[in-house]
Amino acid sequence: MKTRVLPSKTVIANLKMLLKTTGWSCRELARRAKGKVSDRHIGKILAGDSIATVDVLDFIAEPFGLTAWNMIQPGLQLEMAKNGKLEKLMANYHGASDAVRKYIDEVAERASKPEMQQISSK
Repeated sequence: MKTRVLPSKTVIANLKMLLKTTGWSCRELARRAKGKVSDRHIGKILAGDSIATVDVLDFIAEPFGLTAWNMIQPGLQLEMAKNGKLEKLMANYHGASDAVRKYIDEVAERASKPEMQQISSK
């Protein structure tokens, strides 16, 4: 059975990745969040000393062009999240019939296998 990662750990990993990708500091992120969250609070979240509420996650995500929901997605990739395809996929999935959802699940499962990754990278 796969070990479940706590959402707070996912938030920390995603926030570190976003700061590294953009080159921003906690202070710069706080400035871009327009005073809705302090650099000290961001630092506490990164250190695991504070768990962000959904509203705080949204304040942190907004300068990156993301949402709170994106911040708790394991393995977040900035460009994939920003292009809107993930939200569109979720909306389509929710609107699909049970049979179509099952098909989407099967295709996603197959596409995530290592042998499919090798094919797609050629």
